[in-house]
Amino acid sequence: MAVTTNKLLLFKSHECSKGLSDEALQEISDAAELVQLDSGEYLHRASQPIESVYLIVHGRLSQTLLDIHGNTLLQRYLTRGTQFGALAAAQTEPVPVDVIATEPSAALKLDFETALRFTRKHAAFGLNLTRLIAAMVSRVLMSDRTPRKPALIAIFHESQASRPLSELKGTGVIV
Repeated sequence: MAVTTNKLLLFKSHECSKGLSDEALQEISDAAELVQLDSGEYLHRASQPIESVYLIVHGRLSQTLLDIHGNTLLQRYLTRGTQFGALAAAQTEPVPVDVIATEPSAALKLDFETALRFTRKHAAFGLNLTRLIAAMVSRVLMSDRTPRKPALIAIFHESQASRPLSELKGTGVIV
């Protein structure tokens, strides 16, 4: 599957582009560097400084938080429309996070100072980036508290005796 390398089109597909004028879209995409990764390539290695914000525009990356012994504390996936580095780049110390492409992926890279400048210049960009950060923090903090609803439930039965188990409670609908 061929993916475009047009930074403007890729940026328009990202959550951070919502509500931006055509001029702002062009300015931000022009300032960004397109980073393309094959499966297994690192976007970031643990304990290296993070000086950029990455807007994930294609693919899937594994983000792994490691302890001082290299053991996994937390693992989550970054997919299209997410970001990496906005909080970590604001810190002065390196963070123990590995980010590895699990499939061919692409990100738009903005150095932290440039991203910060755009958040001040274009309020919608700042709001969109803040919402992405808040959603990420919320998912991490609430992961054990917010049950996820299954996308699909299937019940198989082979006899009339098991049929009542497959009826939706009180609806008479049989799954």
